Amino acid sequence: MQHARLNGIGIPVSRVILGTDWLGSRRFLYLAGRRVPLPLVDRRRNQNAFELLDGVSEAGCTAFDTARYYDDSERLLGSWIRARRLRERVVVISKGAHPGPEWTPRLSEREISRDLERSLKALRTDYIDVYLLHYDDDKTEVGPIVDVLNRHLLSGQIRCAGVSNWRTNRIVEANNYAMVTKQKTFAISSVQFSLASWRYPPWPNACTISGEQADRDRKWYSENDLWLLAYSSLAMGFFSSSRPYANGEYSEPRQARLGDRVFLDADNLGRLKRTKEMAYSLGVSPGQVALAWVLEFDPKVLAIIGARSVAAYVDAAGACDVELSQAQRTWLYKGT
Repeated sequence: MQHARLNGIGIPVSRVILGTDWLGSRRFLYLAGRRVPLPLVDRRRNQNAFELLDGVSEAGCTAFDTARYYDDSERLLGSWIRARRLRERVVVISKGAHPGPEWTPRLSEREISRDLERSLKALRTDYIDVYLLHYDDDKTEVGPIVDVLNRHLLSGQIRCAGVSNWRTNRIVEANNYAMVTKQKTFAISSVQFSLASWRYPPWPNACTISGEQADRDRKWYSENDLWLLAYSSLAMGFFSSSRPYANGEYSEPRQARLGDRVFLDADNLGRLKRTKEMAYSLGVSPGQVALAWVLEFDPKVLAIIGARSVAAYVDAAGACDVELSQAQRTWLYKGT
């Protein structure tokens, strides 16, 4: 496992980060239109989650990604950290200010602060290592956003501030304001980035730097001192050997899982085929090749992995040991 050092974070950050969004899905029984929790089912779910978190921690994972929007994920992650007494040895990444119903923006100073307080309470901690704003709204002024995040940085409630799904021009605008007002700039940005490029955004206002249309954005990230936190870095399982199209079969996705609808097309199948060929020649897994392609874009790249087993995480972490030349990276993406 490779680790990185982020300014303001005293713990080495594993470059392969466990995403915990799916851990927070609680089970309910609906009676007379009301949700009734199922304690026995939830107890087993919590036990399975703890076993996974224990295993990936032993495998070298020091950073865990969650969000206020991810159902019960923050509470579950916080319970594990507290039970294992690991708060000073793990990096918690959380996100707030997710849009409300019908994608209404929630980027006011009050809403940002309220979400942060709720996250701190759910995680049962006094601070969050890396705090990101989940989505942007280009009609909201950046000044008050920078101001409120800096107040929380000064208070010690967050140690590193950044954004998720923000366009590069908005990051530049916010960081310029921060420099003029002598405040801290955004240190990290989370966007979708993988060898496969999506056919369309799976969520409103979601940002990607995959694909030829994002050449300028990728260049901007490589030239600026900003950490890149890549989500869906394995294209929602597109490079998994368990997918029905792993052997090259292809049909237009209709009633398919979200990842297939977003990523399954002829161009990406070509990338999958080349990834498998290179994996065979290198003696590694296709997922390791695909993730190595992401990590080797720049030393400032961190990748979120939604592993559902320790073995899946360990396989992904092995990407840190795969070295690709620029010619190999180009061939994987373009076939030339």
